[in-house]
Formats: sequence, structure tokens, C-alpha cells
Amino acid sequence: MLSEKLDLTEEKQGSIEAIFSADALQITAVRDDKSMPHEQKSAEIKRIWQKSLQDVNSVLNPQQRQKFAEMEKQIMQPGHNAKRTDTPDSNS
Repeated sequence: MLSEKLDLTEEKQGSIEAIFSADALQITAVRDDKSMPHEQKSAEIKRIWQKSLQDVNSVLNPQQRQKFAEMEKQIMQPGHNAKRTDTPDSNS
């Protein structure tokens, strides 16, 4: 769905899927780390997510970045459904 909304080439789609996959593994590792306090987990997940957004934006052209930023704003609005439907993994 993300690839359709942003009109991604196969190359860009592959790059973004790789970013999200790597970040998902890092987030899972943080969540599974029993030694890390909750506040530290939250901060680390936020850091990973922010880096992910930067990495995705580096792949996109200016028009795609603008559309992606609009999608981010919608996702971050209060009351938005927490289930993400715009990531490559959600289409599985």
C-alpha cells in the first residue's frame, strides 16, 4: 500500500522494505530485552523509528517525501488507529 500511495519504483520499494525489516528486528530485540527498563525501551524504540523515517526519506524524491510527511501526520494524530496499514509487512 505504501508503494502505491507514493508511486515507488521497484528499487525504492525494495530499499524501503529493507529499512522497515531491519528496524523491525531492532525494535523486537529492544522489546524482548528483559534487562532494559521500560523508559529506556521507549526511548530506544523512538530513536530507531526516527532513524527509520530519515532513512526512508533519503530514498524518496521531493514529491514522495511530501506525501510521506502527510501520511506521517495522519498516523500521528490523536485517535488514529494504532494498527499500521501502510507498511510492507501489513500486506502479508
